[in-house]
Amino acid sequence: MVDDSEKQCNCIEDGRFNYIYHQLVEDENDIIGHVAYSIYKECKIKFVKNYTQKEGKFPDDSVINIFHKTSIESKQFYLDRATAVLQSFSNEALQEAFEEMKEEYLEEQDYQIKESIKAAYKENKDDQSNLIKDTIKELNKELHQKTFFSNSYASAVGAIWYTIGIALIVFILSLSTGKLRKCYEIK
Repeated sequence: MVDDSEKQCNCIEDGRFNYIYHQLVEDENDIIGHVAYSIYKECKIKFVKNYTQKEGKFPDDSVINIFHKTSIESKQFYLDRATAVLQSFSNEALQEAFEEMKEEYLEEQDYQIKESIKAAYKENKDDQSNLIKDTIKELNKELHQKTFFSNSYASAVGAIWYTIGIALIVFILSLSTGKLRKCYEIK
């Protein structure tokens, strides 16, 4: 009994299947080969359309075989183009991923900065509140001390003036009674 892989090989050899796939794709995990085969198929479709438009008929097997032989000779073209497509795709995917990561990073940084500012503001607000309270206490203390000293000074000055005032009153009263007049009389 012949297995499916042998049937496929026989079909390829007798020309019923396109052998280009096996020329471009090494195995089922060969991504570059698969993309190269897609590019080959795109070129084949364009070739057939152009031929049909120019000649007015679909190309026969001999024309298609010439295209296949030319394609095998251009195998490296398809592989290079596939590599370029995949590199471009990778670059775009990486750039997109980078931009997303950058945006997420910047959003996170913005959030962290805002949270830091909020915390600093709250801490600063508490510090400012405590600073204002402490300053008011110090000012009240200084004001109390200044008030005490100025009150003491005012009391001392008031006492001196009071004493001078009393002395002046006593002097005037004694003059009016005449006791001092006799002391100052000229003899």
